[in-house]
Amino acid sequence: MDKMLYMGISGSFLIAAIICFRHFFSQQIPKRFLVLLWIFAIARLLLPISIPIRMPADYCWNITETSVSQQIGRSSHYESPAANQPVYPNSAKKAQITASIPETSFWIKYILITLWITIAIFLAIRISIKHIRSCRLYNMSLPICDERALKWMQAHHNIRNVTLRKSELIKSPLTYGIIHPVILLPSEINLSEEEFLCIMEHEWTHIRRWDILVKYLLYLTVCIYWFHPMIWIMAILLNRDIEMACDEEVIKRYPNHFKKTYALILIRLAQENCQNSIWPVKACFARHSEIEERIHVIMKAKKYSWKAAALAVGMTCCTITAFTVSAQGTPKEAAVKTSSAQPAKNETAKNKKTVAAEATEADKTTALDGQSAKQEQIVKLAKKYLGAPYKFGGADLSSGVDSPGFIKAIYGLAGIELPADINELADNNIEIPLTELSAGDVVIYSGTDPKLFHAAIYDGNGQVIHASNMREGVKISDLNYREISMAIRILP
Repeated sequence: MDKMLYMGISGSFLIAAIICFRHFFSQQIPKRFLVLLWIFAIARLLLPISIPIRMPADYCWNITETSVSQQIGRSSHYESPAANQPVYPNSAKKAQITASIPETSFWIKYILITLWITIAIFLAIRISIKHIRSCRLYNMSLPICDERALKWMQAHHNIRNVTLRKSELIKSPLTYGIIHPVILLPSEINLSEEEFLCIMEHEWTHIRRWDILVKYLLYLTVCIYWFHPMIWIMAILLNRDIEMACDEEVIKRYPNHFKKTYALILIRLAQENCQNSIWPVKACFARHSEIEERIHVIMKAKKYSWKAAALAVGMTCCTITAFTVSAQGTPKEAAVKTSSAQPAKNETAKNKKTVAAEATEADKTTALDGQSAKQEQIVKLAKKYLGAPYKFGGADLSSGVDSPGFIKAIYGLAGIELPADINELADNNIEIPLTELSAGDVVIYSGTDPKLFHAAIYDGNGQVIHASNMREGVKISDLNYREISMAIRILP
């Protein structure tokens, strides 16, 4: 879900860039380049692809240093509670409240995901049914066997076996099918030689460029991102640009007087009004809503200069590069690598785990007795800060803490430095069975993902002390107040 939202946001910026480029340069570049940009936008929305690039070393180091300093700010040393002991209100009444912000956030996320999937499936089923019904009606059409049609089909034969048919159910020519495309003409239409050629060349251009496949991908994108207004704008503009690109391609093959015939047949068929909508089930020769813009393109059609071609190619390359590459060594990666991949520390932690796993039961008991006093001190310190404010990402008991920040702060007061990341905390310490829990051990809870996302300190009496949420702050809850992922014992 998070990845899809990221792709949607990235795609929306790309769509906005294409719309701006289309507005200012559509008269200077071939329309097929606009279609190419739209195809890339669809690919960006459907495929989680990025090309890694390596940034300069000094640039990466400067960014990394800034990011790491922000991380270190969370792990600053704390003063002794005796020297600076804040006073908090009694939290006995707060402990009776069972609802929490993480649980609320989970249900909100669950409802939104369910709604998104339900509507996406509904749209896909509805449009698919409509498309299947249309294709069944079109399959009732009759083949065109006159000499003009046979001559054209012989001249345009290819491995995809294009079929030419006629039907009484349509008012305007259209093309459907991907593997075995069909050009469908109205039965009642009377066409001159030039008009017939205009229509056939237009539909043939759709087939050669695989426009039906592009429209199917557009249909899939709309179903997935139905909640995104930019996707609907893209659907409308892409359909228009596909038709105008075909018009432009046909016009440039013939003399200038051919433009008039092409525009007139376009107006004539648009008056009959094509029955399809933006849904990608077919390519229609003429839609009334697009007619004015298409005629303008037809009458103004010209040969583009090398400058226009260079502009189009440059814009395409820049757009693809800007929205595809991802820098290696960026702040997020550097911060994560610095905070979670310290070789010496990880190696020490792994060695401790290995020794602990091979120890006898008597050795474990001796180790437990040796640190029991420290663990009791941890519980006492934690209880002193009941009612402390909650702050996401915080590790300062005065200004606010989240669950890993609370554990880091309490253990810091006891002279034990811990990471502020739950996963790193779990990896670098000993996992113990729940039956061996003792005061001061850390209990880690999981969500439905199931990613580790909440931690608490066990008080030894079937309860845990943790930074719950912004409303309740640090509180005491039952040990099994939510699903437990694991329990760990902190190594001094």
